[in-house]
Amino acid sequence: MTLLGFPCYKVTIAEEDSELHIITGCSVSHAVNSALHLGVSKFYVKKGAKITFTMIHNWSRGMEVRPRSAVMIEDDGAFISNYILMTPVKSLQMYPTAYCVGRNARATFQTIIYAHGDTVIDSGSRAVLRGEGSRSETIRGFLNVDITGLPDALARETKKMFDMSLEKVR
Repeated sequence: MTLLGFPCYKVTIAEEDSELHIITGCSVSHAVNSALHLGVSKFYVKKGAKITFTMIHNWSRGMEVRPRSAVMIEDDGAFISNYILMTPVKSLQMYPTAYCVGRNARATFQTIIYAHGDTVIDSGSRAVLRGEGSRSETIRGFLNVDITGLPDALARETKKMFDMSLEKVR
């Protein structure tokens, strides 16, 4: 079975001092041998708000997966992204970007990707630290991977941390 593709698009706004926990997932029958998935997510984190976003993917080996995410974080806001790829795919390309524009804005990217064989992984994340005191953290666990992306610190008193566990299996 072959699918041409299926896109999805979502916008999430966390109002001031609110807290959201979002768990979403995408899947396809393992009988599908070729398809493209494009998921676009936009997040707006207002002053003092927090979003925890968990995306769980369970695909077939013939899938080409293209999640796209962008986040705008205001003063004292926090965004936590958890991405989990549970099954090998043909290819995965993702580069979520957070713009920490407010004072003490925080972005965290946590990624676990399971892949093997001829899976092509192009995965990274980016945090642009524009607000004073803003910070980001990136934690990843991979099998068979190319790694891209480091936070861009553009303001005073910013902090960045990058932790990666890499295991390559052949």
